[in-house]
Amino acid sequence: MAITSSNDELLTMMAGICSEDRNSMDSLFTTMYSSLYRFAVRMVGENEAEDLVNETMMEVWMHSASFKGDSKVSTWIFGILRMLCLKRYQRQSAKKRDKKVLAAHEEELAEELALGMVTDADTLATVEEIEQYLEYLSDEHRSVILLVTQGYTYKEIGMIEKCPENTAKTRVFHARKKLKEIMRSSVSTTA
Repeated sequence: MAITSSNDELLTMMAGICSEDRNSMDSLFTTMYSSLYRFAVRMVGENEAEDLVNETMMEVWMHSASFKGDSKVSTWIFGILRMLCLKRYQRQSAKKRDKKVLAAHEEELAEELALGMVTDADTLATVEEIEQYLEYLSDEHRSVILLVTQGYTYKEIGMIEKCPENTAKTRVFHARKKLKEIMRSSVSTTA
């Protein structure tokens, strides 16, 4: 589910938050929650996702005045969430990572990953396989794939990733290429 409010509406909410208006914060939280939660689930797993969304929104509340308007409000907030997810993900040991990261979003993710990345529907047999494929990607590549599935443009991905737009395009290209290689390799070794 995409964010349904326009950037102007989100800017109005941010102005309210800067004035410490709790109703504006509640509105922003309600508007952004499902998209932020889905992203966090895919980055760090269900066990950590809600905490990270709450931490993100706390950062928004505490640092709303630092939003300069150089990007969309949602891009700025996803940038905060991404950094918190990467910090949390890096702290987790491989054994403690949630093995059911994508379980709640099986059909949605399979469709999103299939768009432009996989031509053979049989390749996406199970959630466990998709999860394994994503785990082989670097943090940078996993992050850009998840941002693409959220509908962000290359320019917005660049802002979130703190890199130029062309670098974002290159990362997405290489992430898709790597994901295809992993999936093909997996299919050929099991055949």
